Order: sequence, then structure tokens, then C-alpha cells
Amino acid sequence: MYSLFSLELLFGLGIALYYTLVCIAVYLSLRGHLNPMAAFGLSVPLTQALLSFIFQVRILTGIGVWHWFVLIALLVWVIRTCVFTPNSLKDDWRTGVAAARRYPYIVVPLSLLILYSVAQVLLLPVRNFDTLTYHLPRVFLFIQENSFFLENFNRYHQVIFPVGADILFYPFVVFGTVSCTSIFSLSSFLAIGALVYAIARNFSNQQVAACTAFALLSMTGLLLQSVSTKNDILMAAAGMSALFLVIQMDQKTKLNALLGLLILAAYGLSAKTTFLAFIPGLGLLAIIKLKLWKIDQMRKILDEARQKWALVLSSLVIVFILSNIWLFAANSQHYESWTGPESFTERSTQNDGAKGAVANLVRYGFQTLQLDFLSDVYVSKLIGSPLLSKQLNKFYHQHFEPIFEQVGSSRGPFSITWVPDENMAWFGPISAILLFICLPIAFWRSPKQIAVLILPPVVYLLIISIEISWMINNSRFFTLFFLSLAPAMAVTLDTFNRKWVSSSLIAIASLAMLSIKLTDFQNPIIKISKESLTHAGPFTRVLAEQSENYRWGTLLTKETLHEGDPETLLLDIPEYSTVALYTGGHNMHYGYYLERPDLYWVPMDRIRDIGKIEIEKAIEYFSISQMDYLLVMGHYSEKWEPFIIARSSDDFSLVLARELPEAL
Repeated sequence: MYSLFSLELLFGLGIALYYTLVCIAVYLSLRGHLNPMAAFGLSVPLTQALLSFIFQVRILTGIGVWHWFVLIALLVWVIRTCVFTPNSLKDDWRTGVAAARRYPYIVVPLSLLILYSVAQVLLLPVRNFDTLTYHLPRVFLFIQENSFFLENFNRYHQVIFPVGADILFYPFVVFGTVSCTSIFSLSSFLAIGALVYAIARNFSNQQVAACTAFALLSMTGLLLQSVSTKNDILMAAAGMSALFLVIQMDQKTKLNALLGLLILAAYGLSAKTTFLAFIPGLGLLAIIKLKLWKIDQMRKILDEARQKWALVLSSLVIVFILSNIWLFAANSQHYESWTGPESFTERSTQNDGAKGAVANLVRYGFQTLQLDFLSDVYVSKLIGSPLLSKQLNKFYHQHFEPIFEQVGSSRGPFSITWVPDENMAWFGPISAILLFICLPIAFWRSPKQIAVLILPPVVYLLIISIEISWMINNSRFFTLFFLSLAPAMAVTLDTFNRKWVSSSLIAIASLAMLSIKLTDFQNPIIKISKESLTHAGPFTRVLAEQSENYRWGTLLTKETLHEGDPETLLLDIPEYSTVALYTGGHNMHYGYYLERPDLYWVPMDRIRDIGKIEIEKAIEYFSISQMDYLLVMGHYSEKWEPFIIARSSDDFSLVLARELPEAL
């Protein structure tokens, strides 16, 4: 946990404060055109898109000074906007406080949740495996190489994935801090709540909209992502912003809204490639809402575009850069496809056609039938039966496994886990209520309206099931799916507008929020989960049964997951030395970059024109190069012993000297 007075925390707070001020200024700029909830919901992804655009252009141009002047100019605009429109902010605050008093049963648990989440953002170190393996390291390499097109890298994740979300870490990497890096996720979480409310208001009153937003915010996967440093929730916020704009559209929609939609969609794609699956359904919905099959309507839009040609041209340039089309083109040039080398992408591709897609739809349905972690443990214990998740798993394997076998699941057999880890957790009881209760009722109530409104999530689900193999961590693709079903819940609650219905839903959501926060093993402020796991009991039994190979013990005993003690291993290496780094796999190594940013780091696992390199070849390249040292993770050979100049206390990493004989 960070010290409240550490320099690292102060730098992180400064960056988070800057980002927050820009969000406020964007909110105030939107406030003249939208209601407060919609303006707030849109302000967060638009701010992220703006900063992402600035940092992407900075790396693409290779010029390392101008962006600081842009950021200063942006701050001047922020201050000016906040100073000259203070009444709007004060009025909205008073209105919000007055509205909150009418819904204390929602506001109180939500406020406690937000306060706890803010403490997690401020005080806890980054502990996400993927973040320390490639999300943060790739940004460091982008800055060091002054390019997005890396020649040397450790994993393909660092070079082929879109950069729009990860590049937001640019100032954190420059200032050498990881404190507050999850501010983007937490703000996206809050924006999603506002956007769900704004969408729900199209179908019902304020009370129903508030209940809908509160319920969806309690979904397990979404809550865990809200204090993460991964890109899933950022993509979801961009998608919900785009969905809100499309739902608001009609034949009177102005060109500005369409350009805003394009920018948000481009940012969503740059955050995560799977956003591409959301675009077809979103486009169909936009065509229906705008009635674009009418010649007069198309002529009106084209006429406005001609009149505002400069705005259209500049917006298209922004869309081109934000969408990362240039990166996908580079992937096509250097590898077999726009998504990267087939050796990397094939392992996640669903190759069993229609049967594989149907099998995956069934699997995702079973995963949606979920309680939370504590309910699984204690309800099972109360009724004296095996774990409910285990029973559900058994039912699938008895009745459906013989039908589907491993079709559509190339990365391992299907299994259900309710462990509250952001990489594996599904979305809890609210997602089951949403999919299996609210959606059918909404269809019954308004079949034509709902059929049109759920085009984006349905098309998205079908594309994911058809194209992507089932994996235990596929929940990261489904945040946007469940959120975009918000109209179905709003219509259902409006149909059964009874106090007991809303009260029951709020109670379930509140208990889910409490349970998830108390058992968030990766980000514990209150160490109830740690204390429970260190003694024999149901928690230990569940983790042993459901996740034998997962490093729960490591998560609970180490403040950070940097293997190899970078603070001592690199201590004696002279400043500005060139150090080759061989990680040997999917190993967390950002701690080395963070500890010694003055060194010039050369990843050695892969070279763009050669591909994967084994350790022997890496040592051979190092021996004939001009690099000063080689840092090796996870490998050891006795014949290296004379050339080892440093070794980590856990024997996981070691440093080899420059002079190596040809025999090695």
C-alpha cells in the first residue's frame, strides 16, 4: 500500500487531478446540449479519446516537446471553462443533491462503494498480471523507441493490439509512477452508471432509471474492472456512449452528433479490437433511427456535411488516428493478417463453424446462471450440498458435454468458476435476471421496439460466439454486451412498477456490491478476504477446487507481483547502460523498467522480422551485440555461472555480463 506522503503518490494524484479537471471542462461544454447525467456520461470517454489522440499523435510524429504545450493549452482552456461557467456546475450539484435525497436506499450504498473504490485507486499498487506484463511495458517501449512499430518486443501483445487505451498511461510512465493508474477505469465505471440512467430515462421515470443504473453497476465483472488497469471497462464506456447517441437520434439529428458517434466508435476500437463486433449492430440501429434509406434524409446529411467540410475533414483525420487503422495496416504488412501473426491469433479463433458458435452460446448461458462468490460458499454450506457452481458444472458435463465435446473451445474444456477475479469472474445474479427475465418480458411488452434496440448487443454476441473460441477468461468480452441490454431492464421495471420489485432488485445489487468488494482478492483494502484465506475454511476449499493453478497465495502475501527483485538486481548497473531483457514467457517485468528508466532496454524474446527466439539464440545475439548486460527471467544454466554478476533473492532473475565466449 502506498504511503500517503510518497512522491509516487503525489505524481499519480497530479495526473489524476489533471484528467479530472479536463473531464469537468468537457462536461460543462456538453451541458448546454444535454441533461447532466448524459453530459457526465459522455464527458469521460470523450476526455479519454482527446488525451489518447494527443499521446498517439505525439508518438506517431516522433516529436517529443509539442504535446506538452498542447497539454498546457488544454489546461488553460479547462480553467477558463470552469471559471466562466461556474453557475452551471453549482446548479447541477444542487439538483443532484436534491435528487439523491429522494433515493437514499440507492445513494448510500453507491456512495460507500465509490469511497471504497477511490481508496483502492489511491492506495493500492498495480497488481494486475497483464498490466505488468504488457499494458504498461509497451507504453514504456513506445516512449523509449519514439515509435509504435517496435522491432524488438517480449510478447506479440505489445505490438499488435490497439494502443488507444494503453497510451493513456503515457504521463504515468513519463513521471515514473503507477499510483492512481486505475483512475481511467473508475471514471469509466461512474460514466457507465450515468449513461445507463440516461438511456433508461427514454423508457421510464427517474426512479426506474436510477434502479436500472444501480442494478447494472453491481455486476461482478464490472465492479472488479472498475479499479483495474485493463482496457475492458474503457471500451464498455465508449460503447455505451455511442449507444446513447444512437438511441437519441431521429431524423432531426445534426451532423455534429454523427461525427461525435464516429469519434467515440473509433476510440472504442482503439481501446479493444473486439469493439469491432459492436459496430455492425450499432450501425444498423443508426440507419433505422435516422431512416437513412430515405433519399431526402441522406441529402440533408450530405448538404450539411458540404457546408461544414472543414469540420468533417478534421473529424475524419481524428477518426483515422483514433481508430488505429494505421496500426492494423502495419500488422497486415508485417504479419499474416491485420490482427497479427496466425501463430498468435489462431489459438483464440473459433474454427468449428455454426456448431462451435451454438456451443459457445450455450456455455455463455450457463456462465450467466451465477450467484456471487460468498453465496456459492455459504448457501451451499447451509443446505449441506456441494458448491452450487460445481453442481451447475456437473449438469453441463453430464447433459451438454457429450453433445458439444470440445467444439468451439480450443483453449481447454468448459468449466464454470465464480471466483471474484477480474480475469475469470462473470457478471453475477443481476446478469442472469437481465438476460433470462428482463429480456423476455421486454420483448413481450414492446416487441418491435426492443427488437431494434437490442441489435447492437445481439449482433455483438453472435460475432463473439462465431469468431472467438471459448476461454475461461472470456468475460472480458461481455461487459459491453450486458450493459447494452439496459433498455430491456428499464422496460421490464416500467412494466412491473411495484415497490417490492425495485426493492428486491436494489437489495440484491447492494448485497452483491458488498460481497464483491469484500472478496476482491487482488485489491483488498479491508483484509477480510486475506484473513479468511489464511485459515482452513470454505474460502480455502473453494479456491483449491476451482483454481488450483492460480497464484492466490502470491496475491495475498506480496504487495506487488514483480518477480526477481528489480530494486536489488539492478542496483550496480551503471547509468545509461544498454540492457537486453529475456522474459522467457508471459512474465511481469514492468518493475525493471520502473526501477531503472535511465537504462536503455532491449527486449529479446521476439524480433519482428525473425519471430520468437529461444534463450540460446538470445544469448548468441547478445554475445555479438554492443549491449552491456543481459537480464534473464525464469531461466538458469550452470554454464552461465562465471558470467552472472547479479542474482535475485528468489533465484528467478539474473544478470549476465557483456563478455561471453562463443561456446555459450
